[in-house]
Amino acid sequence: MIRRRFLVPLIAFSLRGRSIPANRVEIRASGYTPEKIECWAADQISWRNDSRESHELGVINEDGKFVGIFDGPLAPGAVSGVFTPSLRYDEKQKQQTYTIDYVCRLHPHERGTIVVNPVP
Repeated sequence: MIRRRFLVPLIAFSLRGRSIPANRVEIRASGYTPEKIECWAADQISWRNDSRESHELGVINEDGKFVGIFDGPLAPGAVSGVFTPSLRYDEKQKQQTYTIDYVCRLHPHERGTIVVNPVP
């Protein structure tokens, strides 16, 4: 059996009487909760849209173009599929920590960050 340590504790955060599972981001009219999430490579992250508008999550690539994390927008009340960050290696083939800064294509002021840590 493989044991795993988690950077994000397996607890729920309480907001207005609701709980948010670890590695789930809530989308609200004011932005993402939490804005920054830490995980291990290969963990699964999902988003829940608790706002009244659709949101389309993605990253801006080196050419300045939007690349969606999922196919199309996430409707109000919907939960996304899971996003699983991969491992990244440096030139010496050592695992490295990296960040993914994401944005909503429909609401560019809404930004979040995923810090991906190497698997111990």
